[in-house]
Parts: sequence; structure tokens; C-alpha cells
Amino acid sequence: MVLAYAYTDGGGVSVQDKDVDSGALARWLIQRCRARNLSWAKASELAGLHRDVISAIIAGAKRPDGYRPNIEVCTKLAEFFGVTPEFLLHLDGRLSKRLKDVGVEEIVARYRTLSADYQELLLEFADALYCLQLDSAGERLDSKT
Repeated sequence: MVLAYAYTDGGGVSVQDKDVDSGALARWLIQRCRARNLSWAKASELAGLHRDVISAIIAGAKRPDGYRPNIEVCTKLAEFFGVTPEFLLHLDGRLSKRLKDVGVEEIVARYRTLSADYQELLLEFADALYCLQLDSAGERLDSKT
């Protein structure tokens, strides 16, 4: 099924919204690291994350119970690679059609007007909801960041 949404990854590459497979984010990260001639560890560190994060995302794509990045990780990776968190969440298959219809730009704009404390609170809340969703689906959340 192809939806009527298309995104650009910030580098001019257009990605059409299809049934996104679990390895789309991993493949995109591999391509971006290669394009910048960076190891996964160095790219993770430059993004302000633990050096094993990108490696964990790539390895996790191969397993149903593998590591999936939380909102904070997606935000840091997006800032480093010059894309939106929306794009990375889309690649990871977690951006729902309903959220797209609401307007991610509007949500991000409102988020940016919040104080740092409220931004952190909102991220913690979003992560808690994500954990509840995983628990209700019987999935395991790997908390490695």
C-alpha cells in the first residue's frame, strides 16, 4: 500500500511513504555515515549520543526484539544529519498516518516554544507512552541509548 505522503531527507533525496520495512532506518544510517566517511561510533558521538547507538540501531533492525531509538535519540540524530525527527520516525515505521494528518510541523513548532524543562517532560511522557504500547503488544524495549 502506498500512501499519499512523500518526504525529503534533507539531502534532496525523496522518499515515498510505503510499507516501511524494519531495516529502512538502518540502511539510511549506513548510507549517511559512509557519505560522511564516519564510523558508526564517531557519528553517534558527534550526534551527542553513546558511541554504540547507531551500531545498536543497525544490529537491531535484524531482530524483531532489537533496539529501536526513542524520541530523544531520533531528535539528536536528526539534528546531526540535518533532517527532521519526523523523517527518522517515518523510516523506523513509527510515524502513524494520524500523526501525519495532524501536522507534525505544528507539533514540532509547539514543542520548540516550550521551556527546556517542559520539553524534557514531554519527551519522557512520549517515551512512557511508547513503553506502554510495547508492553501491551508484548514486545521488549531495549533501554540502551
